Amino acid sequence: MKSISYEFALNEMHSNKQVRGAIKHMKYRAGSKTNTGVALTLVNKYIFNKRNGDRPGVLDVLILFTAGQAHDFSIARKHAELMKKRNIRIIAIAAGPDAKNPKAKLVEEMEALATDLLNVYKVDFSELNDIVDKLIDIDCYLVSRKEQQPMWVRKSESNNECPYSPSNHDV
Repeated sequence: MKSISYEFALNEMHSNKQVRGAIKHMKYRAGSKTNTGVALTLVNKYIFNKRNGDRPGVLDVLILFTAGQAHDFSIARKHAELMKKRNIRIIAIAAGPDAKNPKAKLVEEMEALATDLLNVYKVDFSELNDIVDKLIDIDCYLVSRKEQQPMWVRKSESNNECPYSPSNHDV
């Protein structure tokens, strides 16, 4: 497989604080191509499985983040469809100058790979911190596996309603 690796397995993190720390310390790895298909192949085969900490009965959520058009889109689409059939929720984030152009190829790809259009976010690079903070706390807002309608499943730590609006997909 091309130089794609994952940062941590699902069973290596035991709290939101650990996940936040791991995500905040991830380093950008530059490359010459956007290998979304290779990345989704790795996730489909190695991440969401019992050996790496996947738990039955717990909603699986993949956050797919990219600033570039996939060089291997057919592979990406194949593995996204396989994961959707396994009830893995795919949230797709398009970032960069083309992200807010609804006709951009990048946006079209993210819309095709995401579980549905409710799970597509489009951001400028200047908005990355806002979207990362929003998505780290996504456990207070999940979309039902069977319906397109949002389903509030938990209130925040302070017992207030979830602070994130499911309809605000442009940060």
